[in-house]
Amino acid sequence: MPSKTLSPYEQVPETKTDLDWAELVTLDLGLFDQEGGKQELVKQLEYAVQHFGFFYVKNFGISQEEVDRQFALGREFYNLLLAERLKYHNIKDLENREYNGYRPAGKGQTIRDNVQVYKLPKFDGYHKRAQPPVLQDNIAEIEDFSRKCHDLVVVKLLRLFALLLELSDE
Repeated sequence: MPSKTLSPYEQVPETKTDLDWAELVTLDLGLFDQEGGKQELVKQLEYAVQHFGFFYVKNFGISQEEVDRQFALGREFYNLLLAERLKYHNIKDLENREYNGYRPAGKGQTIRDNVQVYKLPKFDGYHKRAQPPVLQDNIAEIEDFSRKCHDLVVVKLLRLFALLLELSDE
């Protein structure tokens, strides 16, 4: 049960600046279970990976409100003072190739970066570690969202890639 009410996450508005941009393929995962849908998506995926290397997905069964809620939880963690965030960083974990927890900016293995990351371990019962209260208090919701992303997006994309590679989609 969430411990406090979070202020809503507000999406960054689309820029009004005239910029160069590239059109990307959008895969409509709503087609996945329709007759001929997978085949159509495989054609679009093939075009996307051959011409752009990137693609969007839409209609994957997760509401914008659910996505925004996860962004709001992330915002709460990153709004903590650095000293508080650093309680969830362990350099020994990185040295042992354990990438869960907080990684502050500038800690790239070979190239210094400006990206800070908080990575939750898999929800498999084996990778347990202390979480910041804002995340721990909402862990059931975060796990549910993670599982939805896996089941509704990742699995479908992996099956499409398998078909593209002329493998069984199982």
